[in-house]
Amino acid sequence: MLSLLNLGQAMAFFRRSQLPDKDSLTPLYAMICEQIHKEGPISVEAFMRLVLHHPVFGYYRQGLPVGLDGDFSTGPEHSQMFGEMIGVWCFETWQAIGKPTSFALLELGPGRGTLMKSLLSGTSARQDFHDAIQLYLLESNVTFRQMQQERLAPYKFMHLDSLDDLPPLPLLVIGNEFFDTFPMRQFIRLSRGWRERAIGLKHGRLVFCDIAIRHEEAVILDPKAKKGQIVETSPQSLDVVRCLSRHMATHGGAGVLIDYGYDVPTGEDTLFALREHKHTDVLSKPGETDVTGDVDFSALRRTAEEEGLRVWGPVGQGAFFSQMGIHIRALQLRRNSPTHAAEIDEELYRLIHPAVMGTWFKVLGLSRQNFSHFPGFPEHKQN
Repeated sequence: MLSLLNLGQAMAFFRRSQLPDKDSLTPLYAMICEQIHKEGPISVEAFMRLVLHHPVFGYYRQGLPVGLDGDFSTGPEHSQMFGEMIGVWCFETWQAIGKPTSFALLELGPGRGTLMKSLLSGTSARQDFHDAIQLYLLESNVTFRQMQQERLAPYKFMHLDSLDDLPPLPLLVIGNEFFDTFPMRQFIRLSRGWRERAIGLKHGRLVFCDIAIRHEEAVILDPKAKKGQIVETSPQSLDVVRCLSRHMATHGGAGVLIDYGYDVPTGEDTLFALREHKHTDVLSKPGETDVTGDVDFSALRRTAEEEGLRVWGPVGQGAFFSQMGIHIRALQLRRNSPTHAAEIDEELYRLIHPAVMGTWFKVLGLSRQNFSHFPGFPEHKQN
C-alpha cells in the first residue's frame, strides 16, 4: 500500500534510478516505482486505482480536472442545453412512474454541479416536480463538494459517500462521464495464452508488461482469440450498476448513464490519458494525468438485466438529445439571444454531431420491466 510514510524512501529510489524521462517525476511515480521494485509488476487496474484515487496524490483527489482550465471538459460545461435536456427526461420519467410525491434524484459524480444546476433551473416551472425531489449527489472530491455547495445553494441536497445510503424511495439516477473514472482490468491474448496487462519497471522507468492470471479467469476467455486481442472489464462499474439496479427493482425508478464507449467489444486497447485537453502517455506524470478508457456498455447492460431491469439502448447521445427536443430548445435560445446564435449553433453541433460527441458518447437507459416507453429512446431501439 502506498502511503506518505514511504514517500521519502520512494523518492530516494527514484533518484538512484537511471530514469530516461525526468519530466515524469511526481511523488506517485516514485512511490509506484518503489512498490514495483520490491513486489513486482502491478495490474493496469491497480495502477489506475492508484493514479486516480490515491487518498493524497490521486488525480481525482487533488485539483480541478474538469473545465476549460482543467484537463478535460464535459458536455454540461459546454452548454446549458445538456442539463436542460436531462431535466426534460427527468420530468417526463417522473410522470411515467406515476408522479410520486417523494423520490430520490441522484447524480453520480456531479463535478462542478453544472449539469444539476441547468437541470433544476430548466424545470423550475414544474413546482410539483420540484416539491417531490429529494436530491442526492455522489461525489468524492472535496473541492468539487464545496463548489456544488456554492453553485446549488438555492436547493436542498445531501452528499452521499455510498449508494447504500440512498433512502427507500423511487430513484431517478443520472450518470454523465462517471463510469469512465473506474479502473479496468485488461487481458491480452499472447502466443503463450491469456495474460493480464500490467505495469513494470525497465531501467527505472514504468513500462507495460504482462502477468499470469488465475485458471478460473483463463477458462472463460476465448481460447481461439487472435494474438494481440484485448478484453477489458471494470468490476467496480458493474458493482455500481448492480447496486442501482437492485434499488430500482425494489423501489422503482429509472436511470440514464451517459459516457463514451462501445456496445460491442472490438478487442482493441481503449486505455488512454489526457492532460490539458491533449492525449498523452498513460504512464507519464501519474497523479497529474487523467487515465481512462472506453466504457463497455454491453457489460453494464448484462449486469442490469441480471438484476431484473429492462435496459434501453444504448443510443448515441445525439439521437437521445434530438428525441428530447434539443433542436427546439436551441431555436428558443437563438430567438431569445440572437447575438449568441453562432455560439448556440456551435454548442448544438458539439453535443449531437457524429464528428464530435453525437455517436461516440452513448446513453443507456435503465427501468423496471413494466416500462412501455422510455423518454429519449425510439421504440425500435429498446432491448
